[in-house]
Amino acid sequence: MEKKFKRQYRERDEITKMKISNSLRNRTKSATHRQAISQGLKNYWEGVPSMQNNAKENTQNNG
Repeated sequence: MEKKFKRQYRERDEITKMKISNSLRNRTKSATHRQAISQGLKNYWEGVPSMQNNAKENTQNNG
């Protein structure tokens, strides 16, 4: 069974990246909080496929 994620692919457009970057500026977090966020994101992104990888898998399965 495939795990469902909020996003389908890793890639975002440049406008969205800039909006996120601007909203997160000048916020401080403790070292332990940063480490916990980092580990959580690493675990999350291991399961989200890249658009390129997904396209390759689809062509291999269909072709």
